[in-house]
Amino acid sequence: AYERAADHLRAWKDYERVLAALPDSAVALNNAAWLSTANIKWLDTELDARNEEARRRIKRALELAPDSEQIHHTYAKILAELEGPEAGLKALEEAIRILERRIASEIRTLDQREAQRSATDRLARYMLDKAAFLVDLDRTEDARSIYLALVEREPSGEVGKKAALALQGLENP
Repeated sequence: AYERAADHLRAWKDYERVLAALPDSAVALNNAAWLSTANIKWLDTELDARNEEARRRIKRALELAPDSEQIHHTYAKILAELEGPEAGLKALEEAIRILERRIASEIRTLDQREAQRSATDRLARYMLDKAAFLVDLDRTEDARSIYLALVEREPSGEVGKKAALALQGLENP
């Protein structure tokens, strides 16, 4: 886990090395794109140059793995950061559609139930992001309904707790 700025720099350098050897690694492109958009002063390049590089990399990752909801999620977060929540929301909805299709199509074997649980957890996190985008777009009632559903789904879980806090924020701005 790369939690601190120094860890982010190390991660970014690691992904640069991976991309030098494997320029078509969708995962490395995705992760390097996300790290490039982080508002951290540790990169020597200018912010505009980093943002353009992030766009190029995330678009290439999408070309290589168009059915990866995780890459679509990163794309949504990058678009929201660079262009605003409306652009991010559209891309996030595609990530959600892909993940919902995957969950619906999985067979219920023991291994696949665990994979489905993981996918369902990711879907809840994506919905939390979607609600935050909606708040940024002044669509608080739409966001409120998502937050309520997340709290009802798992009131004591991490996403449910974050949704409950967000609901409190909507009630007491």
